[in-house]
Amino acid sequence: MRFDFIAGFMLITSVYGVIVSLILLLFPQKNTFNKRLLGVSLISYALFCLYMAIMYSHLIFVWPHLFRLVAPVMYLVAPASYLYVRTTINGETQFRKFDWVHFFPCLFLLIELMPFYLRGTDYKLQVIQYYQAHRAEVIYLREGFLEPHFHFIFRTIIAFIYVYFQWKVITDFLSAASHKIRVKYEVLINWLKLYSLLTTATFSLILLTSILGLYFNTLQDFINVSVSLQLLTISVILVLKPRVLYSFDEELVLVTNTEQKVADKTEKLKTVKDAIADLLQNQKHYLNKGYNLALMAEDLDIPTHVLSATINTEFHLSFRDLINKYRVEYIINSISGQKIANYTFEGIALEAGFNSRTTFYRAFIKVTGETPTTYFKRDL
Repeated sequence: MRFDFIAGFMLITSVYGVIVSLILLLFPQKNTFNKRLLGVSLISYALFCLYMAIMYSHLIFVWPHLFRLVAPVMYLVAPASYLYVRTTINGETQFRKFDWVHFFPCLFLLIELMPFYLRGTDYKLQVIQYYQAHRAEVIYLREGFLEPHFHFIFRTIIAFIYVYFQWKVITDFLSAASHKIRVKYEVLINWLKLYSLLTTATFSLILLTSILGLYFNTLQDFINVSVSLQLLTISVILVLKPRVLYSFDEELVLVTNTEQKVADKTEKLKTVKDAIADLLQNQKHYLNKGYNLALMAEDLDIPTHVLSATINTEFHLSFRDLINKYRVEYIINSISGQKIANYTFEGIALEAGFNSRTTFYRAFIKVTGETPTTYFKRDL
């Protein structure tokens, strides 16, 4: 067993990161969904740091079955970070229909590594000894059916794809939000920027050193310490300034009296619901094809996540389904009592704000349970 400064630093950082992660995962208090996603990202970093501490201290020779065990977990960092930012800004409380795709690479690598995991202790010790002597060649260690270096390259590529979309969510929100909203939620916005910046910096350092061919050579220690510093920075901020996790919740949850909190929240949701209904019924912005959640939030001067949560809770619909419902009702009311033969479905679909006839048909069936042709036959 060998224990040096880097091993000790990564061990301490990993333990601290695990504690903070478990708090987010098990005791997130309000708006649990997005905070648990942050917890998944942080615990992935923490497990990596713990694994590297074991490698540096040579404890891996005592527990050889831990070798490569955290490799699939590293596929969780980038998607969990992106999903955390997206769900925080949009006020999402559950996964979208195809969000499971984000976790497929992790599952795929886990399946690929299963034959290695099932190998005996002697074989693993030989691989570990070779890795310790030839660190630069670890990316060529065959992990399954694909080329030995596939996952190293693929993981880096998709990490930057997620980084791009993570920043895009933030910039789209800032471009659509009013000045009042940006000022009001400055603390949370700055936190999301800092969190994204740290994530971007870490992936950039990994990419840079891999391009230079030094990732598992002279700069390996630097990269591992950088990952530990990112985890430590995020964890310390969350402990010392937990308000960054609750800034968007302020109007709905940061109250001291439980009964008053419930009453205030119910009243606020009702007020927002009435404002949404009034906007749609009287101003009919849904007739514009480009009308989206950000524009409605701007019209009502409320945060996007509050608007989205209110629509989901009070109308039991997504924003898109709510808009399409009003469009379908507009079409029905417009044609009611008149001959359907005087209209073309494509024409009325475009007039009502639909992008195409196909989109109109799908929405009409979803709202009425019938096709437009069947529905309007009764008026012939």
